[in-house]
Amino acid sequence: MSTPTRFALPLTLLFLLGAVPSMAGSIIGPRLEEALRNGTQESTLTVWVYFTDKGSRELQKSSVPSTVVTKQSLRRRAKVLPPEQLTDYSDLPVEDAYVSRLGAAGATIQHR
Repeated sequence: MSTPTRFALPLTLLFLLGAVPSMAGSIIGPRLEEALRNGTQESTLTVWVYFTDKGSRELQKSSVPSTVVTKQSLRRRAKVLPPEQLTDYSDLPVEDAYVSRLGAAGATIQHR
């Protein structure tokens, strides 16, 4: 399975997230909330960002192509999973526009 996308968000960006309409429903965990309260505007926090959907790739969720994972990963999965379960929804990449919007807002993208 793929790992979540990770971003280092400047503290000032996190304050802006509540002001952006499309991100207004975001969920911030208690530890991050505390870090935001106790940090300064110059602080940089490393946070995991989870998206609720895959954007335009949602149409592929019923049949994830095997090309989204490496051959090595497929071989490893084949040892413990039936052939129809070698790929799943979590293997689909996140919509590029979602990541681009975070980058445009000031996030430093460390891993996709």
